[in-house]
Amino acid sequence: MKKIIIRFNAPVILSFALLSLIALLLSNWTNGAATTQYFSVYRSSLADPLTYVRFFGHVLGHSGYDHYMGNMLLLLLVGPGLEEKYGSGTMVWMIALTALVTGLVNFIFFPHTALLGASGVVFMMIVLSSFTAARKGEIPVTLILVVIFYLGGEIMDGLFKQDNVSQIAHIVGGLCGLVFGFTVRRGRRERMYIAIGIAAALFAADRILKYLSRTGKLKWEGRYVRLTHLENRGFFLGLGQKHEKLLRWLPLGVWLAAAACLLPELGKRAFAAQLGILSVLLGGISNQWDRLRRGSVTDYLQFPHRKAKKRALVWNLADFMLIGGVVLTVAGLVKELIKK
Repeated sequence: MKKIIIRFNAPVILSFALLSLIALLLSNWTNGAATTQYFSVYRSSLADPLTYVRFFGHVLGHSGYDHYMGNMLLLLLVGPGLEEKYGSGTMVWMIALTALVTGLVNFIFFPHTALLGASGVVFMMIVLSSFTAARKGEIPVTLILVVIFYLGGEIMDGLFKQDNVSQIAHIVGGLCGLVFGFTVRRGRRERMYIAIGIAAALFAADRILKYLSRTGKLKWEGRYVRLTHLENRGFFLGLGQKHEKLLRWLPLGVWLAAAACLLPELGKRAFAAQLGILSVLLGGISNQWDRLRRGSVTDYLQFPHRKAKKRALVWNLADFMLIGGVVLTVAGLVKELIKK
């Protein structure tokens, strides 16, 4: 007679459910203080480190046991099969990226609303599960039905219902599942997807910081760092301000040429080169988008020093993506050459 063994079959999904339960117990124990501090996302100071924790931690928070059980039932039904198909590592970054995207959307567009719960992650998995057994170049009928019934229903509820359900989180989560379904394959180029997630997170952070800077909500001064606002109508160090049209269209042409050359070979490169290439491309998109829409690039990060507080350069995160991306790309390519 064969022994029956209880197997920890989906470590990421089961760990997620356990962490969510712990977050709920902590919330009850602290009368909701833990949820406010760590497990819900809302507009708060970007100088507060916990703001960035909440961008990810909000998917673990729930308003009560009914909310928790409703999400975990679907998660435990759909999640293990997806984790077996795509792998635990891929499942971690898909959950993390979905959490970040839904958190950023709520932070930017719904500043007076707190978002918590795993429903965005659950909707991501529902849409992703509709790709089961799909082949490259095919659009499954199950996907079409899921989009119509689930996402379509959420859009209708968002337009005509007034309740405490965050339809936008469901919709954004479903869109994340749609993107993952068309791009992720089990065991293939997993490191590249991690690089995509990191670069996308940096891009999103730069866009939100620029938005807050332009709206006057990004004001903070420390001893070594200052958050401020400056519109740079030139290129690096303000060069070329008299050539506005050239600055608008020349970098765009360079970016398109670089993307055409580098993206087709991205999957073959080392992780450092992948992250570097994506950082350069997305950093370039962020700054060039500003130039095309506003005629200037929004800068907000300054490192003042005592002797030249007013003259210190003002940067943005996209600038560091460009500089760091070049360094990482060169390092990755050198590493490949050494191996050869």
